[in-house]
Amino acid sequence: MRGALSAGQCEERYQRKLVLKISLIGSIFLLAGCATASHAEREALLSAPVSCEQSKADIAALEDSRPSQLERIGSALQVLTPIGIVTGLAKSEYRDRIAVMSGKTRANIDHQISSIQTACARDSSSL
Repeated sequence: MRGALSAGQCEERYQRKLVLKISLIGSIFLLAGCATASHAEREALLSAPVSCEQSKADIAALEDSRPSQLERIGSALQVLTPIGIVTGLAKSEYRDRIAVMSGKTRANIDHQISSIQTACARDSSSL
């Protein structure tokens, strides 16, 4: 049978759990920022005119800039935590994080890919 924990043991266990939680949240923030397209890069891709000569490269770039599930989770944490709100507002990234979290960015990218495919399929069939 296990004995009761002393006050020192309880404090040590609490500190370990706290360090683990902080490490986990920090890791998510770091991973969310890694290998993600910036808002400016996505806007440039979304506002570029359709060019059937470059359609494959444009579609590949759009697919690469599509937010991953991990990026969406990271954006949610950044939008919903006090420090994330402050840094998002300070860096003017708050709206972009909300768009990524909500799926709006992904939908816009999917729509642009569909537009390129439709326009270029129409161009190739008229030749």
